[in-house]
Amino acid sequence: MLLSEILDIIVPKGWFLPVTPGTRFVTLGGAVANDVHGKNHHRAGTFCHHVRAFELVRSDGTRRLCSPSDNPDWFAATIGGLGLTGLDK
Repeated sequence: MLLSEILDIIVPKGWFLPVTPGTRFVTLGGAVANDVHGKNHHRAGTFCHHVRAFELVRSDGTRRLCSPSDNPDWFAATIGGLGLTGLDK
């Protein structure tokens, strides 16, 4: 899902993402894989400072919930890991 698609849903409701990169045409998975930052990174941090958990799909089809408390090593390796650990959902 593109960040632009998320923004199309939440902006009319008065919400906005805490961190957005210079383009709206980044996928949610790409934002996690690259741990993107916006122009407010000095205040809001990077995109993944706001990610609480995700489901990681590995190449063998296994899935694991990743968060700071569930599979924390996979969580840390996936954030900014350029997609090398699998696909996040």
